[in-house]
Amino acid sequence: KGSDDGGAEGGGEMNAVLDLRGKSKEEQKEMISQLVDMAAKDAAGSVAEEDAVNDSSSNDEESLQKRCINTLRNLEQHGMISQKQKRILLTDIIQATSEGRVSIIETAFNLLCNGEECELNDDGETETGIADFTEQCRVFASEEYD
Repeated sequence: KGSDDGGAEGGGEMNAVLDLRGKSKEEQKEMISQLVDMAAKDAAGSVAEEDAVNDSSSNDEESLQKRCINTLRNLEQHGMISQKQKRILLTDIIQATSEGRVSIIETAFNLLCNGEECELNDDGETETGIADFTEQCRVFASEEYD
């Protein structure tokens, strides 16, 4: 018979009590084998769920990072930030990634541009979010350089 401490669904531990009294050695082995099989299946399912969540999160961060880098390139091509500022910001992104963290410029991009790659108009007009992001790029680049 099994009893649950109430935490199994939320990733908690499950406690099981087997009453093996009066069972033959063969029956005891069979019951223990079934319990171990159930525990292994449960553990495999938990690991698969966790991997799926981690993969999704990792893909989101990678995608955000690529959009941020493309936006920095676009801003530099349109003369809104200098090549030097772009280089400083890209270096910060690379360094942050190697340290397993999200760079400050990626965070600003996510917050100010809603994580969407900027599309600049030919007349140079930009939305408020991208204008704010461009200003922050200049600030962050000057702080990194100092």
